[in-house]
Amino acid sequence: MISEILQKLGLKYENLTDEEKKVYDAWSQVLQKPDITIDDLKRILPAELQKARAEHEKYENSEKAELFWKAYVRILSMLTSIITTPGQEREALKEQLAKKFSL
Repeated sequence: MISEILQKLGLKYENLTDEEKKVYDAWSQVLQKPDITIDDLKRILPAELQKARAEHEKYENSEKAELFWKAYVRILSMLTSIITTPGQEREALKEQLAKKFSL
C-alpha cells in the first residue's frame, strides 16, 4: 500500500530522506503485522492473569490500585475462561467418549 502511494506521488524509496525512510519503514511494519489469534491469547492471557493476581495481592496497594487490580483480574479471568472453555469441554467429551467406547 505504501509503495503504491510512493508511485502515485512519483517517488522512489531510494530518493527518500533518512527521516522519510524511517517513517516508511515504521508504517510498513505496522501494515505487515498479523492479527492476533486465539492461540496467541491462549498463550498471553494466563501469564498476564498471573502477573495481575500478584499485583493485586501486594499489601502496599492503595485503595484505588486495589480496585484496579481486582477489576483487571476479573476481566482477565473472564476472557481466559471464554477462550479456553470450548477446548476444555471438547477434550473432556473426547475423553469420556473414548472411555465409554474403549477407543
